[in-house]
Amino acid sequence: MNLLIIGFAILAVAIFVFGLFSNNFIPSQSILPPIFFQLVRYGRANGSKTEKSNILKRIEVPKSWFAHFYLYCSLIQLYIFHTMVQIYIFNKDINESTGVLWFSKILDSTAGNSRPERISSSTTLLVSLLFLIQVTRRFYETRYVSVFSNTKMNIFHYVLGFVHYSGSTLSLIAHSPGFSTVSTSSHSNQITLDDVKSEWTTLVLHLFGIAVFIYGTIEQYNAHAAYANLRKKGNTVVTQTHKIPTGGLFELISCPNYWAEILIYFSFAIIFQFQNPCWNAVLLWVISNQVTAGIMNHIWYKEKFPEYPKNRKAVIPYLL
Repeated sequence: MNLLIIGFAILAVAIFVFGLFSNNFIPSQSILPPIFFQLVRYGRANGSKTEKSNILKRIEVPKSWFAHFYLYCSLIQLYIFHTMVQIYIFNKDINESTGVLWFSKILDSTAGNSRPERISSSTTLLVSLLFLIQVTRRFYETRYVSVFSNTKMNIFHYVLGFVHYSGSTLSLIAHSPGFSTVSTSSHSNQITLDDVKSEWTTLVLHLFGIAVFIYGTIEQYNAHAAYANLRKKGNTVVTQTHKIPTGGLFELISCPNYWAEILIYFSFAIIFQFQNPCWNAVLLWVISNQVTAGIMNHIWYKEKFPEYPKNRKAVIPYLL
């Protein structure tokens, strides 16, 4: 039983259903108690007109604590990447690698002990490097770029962040040489010249995936910098109030950072050629989560600012 796939699939469906209720696609304000909406929403979208539950107040944490799970994932991913370099490039014996044995045991428990080998060493190393860049960049942004308001998130969202990044790091390597349990391909542990000079379709998809990753990374950074600059004058934070962001993708959608997050995770699936079922489940969850959160924020903007641009979509340019 692959608990990674099952878990991310359940999360994707759950957040989609919660979004239908929370965003009033299914009329629910008169049916569900206010605590439901306060539990599902966070940040600016959780600006409920009703008094927040005392229970939720006690389990709220600052949004700046986002940095915690980015740091957590950065350290784990750095260790995984170091392990990969040892076995894929320097041909270290897998049986002598504590990292491989440790993660393999965890994967046996979470993704089943009959995982076929689907991904090559070079592809795994490439995605691992890009994912390491992503989470370390996000840690940097939460520490040195973003300016957080005084809004908070409940402990549920905080814990969910650790669950997401723990599952993502495991999903990335679940079907890779050295970490899978059933070798059904000719992929070797060590990266060779033939592995790098793979068939042209693989090369094209790798390059395309890298291009999508770079584009998503730039747009996400620009979005977070734009949010921060709305609260700054020069390098000094002068306010924590929310304003209408403009410029770039903000002219098309309310949440370019969420759209960029989808693109980044989608770029990894492209590089994997959608052959990693665990990562496909991660991508499904990310799309469901980011679209739901984006619609919540889009609705909040329109309710908060009567002059909000009517032609803007929520998350996906020109579509949604």
